[in-house]
Amino acid sequence: MAPLPEIHLSALSYTLEHWLPRTGIPGTGLRAHDPLDLAAPYQRGSVWTLGQRQALVKSLYMGVPIGAVIVSTLPYQAGREADWRVVDGKQRVEAIRAWAADEFAVPGDWFAEEYLEQPGALTVSWSGLSVRGQRKFQGCMVPGLQFDAERVWLGFGPGEVAPGKDDRERRWGKRTEAEMLVAEAELYALINGGGTPQTAEDMARAADVARGAQP
Repeated sequence: MAPLPEIHLSALSYTLEHWLPRTGIPGTGLRAHDPLDLAAPYQRGSVWTLGQRQALVKSLYMGVPIGAVIVSTLPYQAGREADWRVVDGKQRVEAIRAWAADEFAVPGDWFAEEYLEQPGALTVSWSGLSVRGQRKFQGCMVPGLQFDAERVWLGFGPGEVAPGKDDRERRWGKRTEAEMLVAEAELYALINGGGTPQTAEDMARAADVARGAQP
């Protein structure tokens, strides 16, 4: 039996804007396109509720880490628009995009007055934020982890020397498109299949404590 393959992820620092579709700039040659493929066959549909999307906006505003979005680097293919395929974080990316596209609103009293176009508004969507408020969100950190699924570690070559030496021959292979999907799906399952999901009762208890109820 072959040993488990090693998975190498590169950590990348991105702001919220990185996860939005590119709008393009007329006259510059920069075309409008979407660098992300959100429709991998192993992915769920769009399952987050409005409340979950609102909670993500709240977390971003408050500076709460929302976790890294994991993407797989796609090799060049004629006609392919996307540069990366989202392995983990689809719901977060969709929520960020929906917020930036004015598709939902959140309570206005979440925000300091300088972040609102109309202070005192009961609910606020993206366009209801002031320029300063929009810039605050645009600068929020939403980190990424990049998986080079096309490249697979094959171990050391036959001419290896003593363990720990840096001059051993390292061997890498190249996955096909179908093999990349298999590797991504395995990574997706490992990330999302561990642990025990929070139940509705667990979340309700935490919400009660957050409102000041005694545990």
